[in-house]
Amino acid sequence: MKVNRLGLNPHINHEWVALAGFKIFLRNLPKAVGSVDPRVYFRDKKVLDVGCGTGTDMTRFQRLGAKVQGLDIHPTRPDIIFGRASSLPFPDASFDIVFSKFLMDLLSLVEIKAYAREAFRALVPGGKFIYFGLMIEADANFLLTTARQAGFDRTYADEILTTFVMNKPKN
Repeated sequence: MKVNRLGLNPHINHEWVALAGFKIFLRNLPKAVGSVDPRVYFRDKKVLDVGCGTGTDMTRFQRLGAKVQGLDIHPTRPDIIFGRASSLPFPDASFDIVFSKFLMDLLSLVEIKAYAREAFRALVPGGKFIYFGLMIEADANFLLTTARQAGFDRTYADEILTTFVMNKPKN
């Protein structure tokens, strides 16, 4: 299979796949956070998109009114900074939401644990750690357990195309 420098198959419309995934994520969001309208939920929220790739979801969050920072190990735009999920280069309590989509497949179990701790640290009290992607049950259970160990107090998870929302306590 031929891939480009970003590891993407040039014969697949990756933008269409990314948009379809984001639409499914938004459809699942009300069940997870209790907000019906994503424009209301994301308005003025500081969002960190970890493993943002080309930044297409950053643009989508911005259209919903969020203030977004992208982070990736291969920055593709000037507004995306270099960094790893396991060591977020931001001060404590910098974001309302730490988001990633289809990232966990690329991380080792050690990195997933570090990412959960880093997301907790980077979130404001009451902030949300949101993950969207495909996961087998064992990996999903590992992520939920790891998030609880990192300090998150409430989690939501749905089936198949999984949306996880983990809540940082307000106190």
